Amino acid sequence: MDPSSCPSLYSGKFDMEQMKESLAHWIMMHQHPFSIVEKDELNLFCRRGMPEWRVMTRNTAKAHWINVYESKKKKLKGLLKNMNKISLTTDCGKSNNQKIEYMVIIGHWIDQNWQLQKRVLNFVHILPPPVEVLKLQMPFGVAWRIGESRVRSTLYLRLMLQQMIQPLKI
Repeated sequence: MDPSSCPSLYSGKFDMEQMKESLAHWIMMHQHPFSIVEKDELNLFCRRGMPEWRVMTRNTAKAHWINVYESKKKKLKGLLKNMNKISLTTDCGKSNNQKIEYMVIIGHWIDQNWQLQKRVLNFVHILPPPVEVLKLQMPFGVAWRIGESRVRSTLYLRLMLQQMIQPLKI
C-alpha cells in the first residue's frame, strides 16, 4: 500500500459514532463476522490507539452495518433513477464462511462522463442443484467426455434461470 494514499492523522475529537461507522465499513469490505468486534485482540488494538474506545457487541456492530448498507443502497438507487439504460449481469459463488451458494446481480451503465460504472445490486441465495439430477447427468457427461464443471455449470444456470423467471410470471 502506498503510504501517501493513507489519510493523515486526525487531530480532532474522538467520535465513537464515527468509529462504529468505520468499523461497519471494515466488516463489510473484508467480510468479517460481526462477532469480531467482541474479540479481545481487536479491542486491545483499538484501546491502545484510542483510549476512549468502548467495546461493542455483535448486535451493535450489525445495527451499524445495516445503517451503512441502507445509506449506500439509498444513494445508489438515487443514482440509478437517472440512468436511461442499465445492463444486468449475474455470477454465482459460494460464501467462504457458511458455504452458502448465491447469485450476485451486477448493474453496468455509462455515466455522464462516459465512464463505465458497475455496482453490485443484490445477492440472491440459490439452492444447489439436486444431487439426483447430477448423478443422472454425470454418466452422460463422462461418456461424451464433457467436463464435470461444464455439466454442473449448465445445470446451475438452468436452475437459476428457473428461480429468477418464476416470480416474473404473470
